[in-house]
Amino acid sequence: MKTTTSGLLALVLIICTRMPAYAQGKNWESLTAESTALYKQGRYDDAVAVAKEALDLAEKAAGPNQRFVAASLYILATLYQARGQYAQAEPLFKRNLAIVEKALGPDHPYVATSLNNLAALYRAQASTRKPSRSSSARWRSARKPWGPDHADVAGSLNNLGELYKAQGQYAQAEPLFKRSLAIWEKALGPDHPNVATGLNNLAALYKAQSQYAQAESLLRRSPAIREKGLGAHHPHTFERGDYSTAVPIYRRLADAGDVEANRRLGDILRFGGGGVEKDEAEAVRRYRKAALAGDEGAVSNLRSMYSTGRGAAPDEVDAVKSYREAADRGDKRAMTCLGILYEFGRGAGKDESEAVRWYRKGAEGGDAGAMAALGFMLSNGRGVAKDDAEAARWYRMAADAGDARGLNNLGAAYANGRGVDKDEAEAMRWYRKAADAWFTGVSAPENGNRDVCSLQMLSDPQGLDFEPYVARILETVRRNWLAVIPESARPGGGKVLLQIIVEKNGSVPKLVITMPSGTDTLDRAAIAGISKSVPFSPLPPEFKGNEVRLQFAFAYSVK
Repeated sequence: MKTTTSGLLALVLIICTRMPAYAQGKNWESLTAESTALYKQGRYDDAVAVAKEALDLAEKAAGPNQRFVAASLYILATLYQARGQYAQAEPLFKRNLAIVEKALGPDHPYVATSLNNLAALYRAQASTRKPSRSSSARWRSARKPWGPDHADVAGSLNNLGELYKAQGQYAQAEPLFKRSLAIWEKALGPDHPNVATGLNNLAALYKAQSQYAQAESLLRRSPAIREKGLGAHHPHTFERGDYSTAVPIYRRLADAGDVEANRRLGDILRFGGGGVEKDEAEAVRRYRKAALAGDEGAVSNLRSMYSTGRGAAPDEVDAVKSYREAADRGDKRAMTCLGILYEFGRGAGKDESEAVRWYRKGAEGGDAGAMAALGFMLSNGRGVAKDDAEAARWYRMAADAGDARGLNNLGAAYANGRGVDKDEAEAMRWYRKAADAWFTGVSAPENGNRDVCSLQMLSDPQGLDFEPYVARILETVRRNWLAVIPESARPGGGKVLLQIIVEKNGSVPKLVITMPSGTDTLDRAAIAGISKSVPFSPLPPEFKGNEVRLQFAFAYSVK
């Protein structure tokens, strides 16, 4: 169920290639650049205002049918779409299409690009309007310069199929999906990932019509293609949304003792979806098995679930016993897991002093996760006397071992001058290292494509435990972000860092991209994941500050 889209900058450059000189003056160009910059900072209202000003200037300078007007229309439409204001975006995209078609001719490939933009918009808003006959004809016409068997033609056919499918016009969608699949197989080869995507899209169409036998046969081919090219355990082997196929395979591998399969099964069951029921209790059990075997991502996710009271399982008392037996044999990972159980009162009474004891044992045994956890307890005076200097020492040891939590908390120590001299440049250096650690898989992803989203608190927590609050925000943003990731993220991937301010009432007055991906569609998806999630819950009432600063790290298609 994928739709391919085009980036903002590419289309603007194409439309404006032969723009009249007087329309390319400093004012229009500077306004256009400013609106794009404001958009990347998440300042949507300001960006819209400047984009409107640029459009007005373009129309006054050269009339309503010039191509640079189309560029302004596209920018403004994109801003509205990013905010979910589809009714405002649609007429702008339509005007953009009309100008491009008139300027370049109905057979130009970029007419198809403009049509794709409309298809993505209709799919996003689940519009009840049907694709017009003229739109379908224009799509077919726009394929001509590429030739009937070009891979890009398959992308356009796929998008038109998605549009028909969104309207419930399955009979019209089926031949389009079949044709796009056939082109991809011929142009790219039967083992290309695009072929797997085409199989998934056609299978989804069949499932929507309760044609389960046809859907199943296609879904079984899809992971086989990915497995042939990438290997059975590669994260791309299963497409997002194909969990019903992935789960029984992961379960067999996990029951046979495969550590990564246990963690990935936990990832899927934790959130559910894709034909799989959410089962947080089993997710916790799978994470526990993977954590005990040394999987860093499983430890991180287990802690996250425990901190929010999720996934209570009836066998947690037995888990404490098993961990203690392993810890008594010197297993440092079991010591860390015991600390987590005692810290959050899972399977045993909540006992922060006992948690500290086990974290210290694990840390002294060399476990990086235990080092970071011990630093957190020392920094916040939980189960032990507060000692910022000692906390910073353990954070540094965890950071030197590559632990993402240790890296992040060391950055926070420098940012707030806790246990070390305040140094914002040093803080940012450690924050970036923490983001890279998340990107490379220290924290496990929740979908089959290894799209990783992590969240770091940059403000001083003032001794409060913000983990449950941060975990809830992360879960909401991650869910919304995964829903809007474009297919264009799949081949090359990318990384985005965003910082936001959260006020006491949960509102977000400021969002800034501190490290763009270099690809507009990826930056937009990251921003949309946050914008669709606000306002957040109010800050904890015990917190005396007026706001907190958070940093999101988004990584696409992590290897």
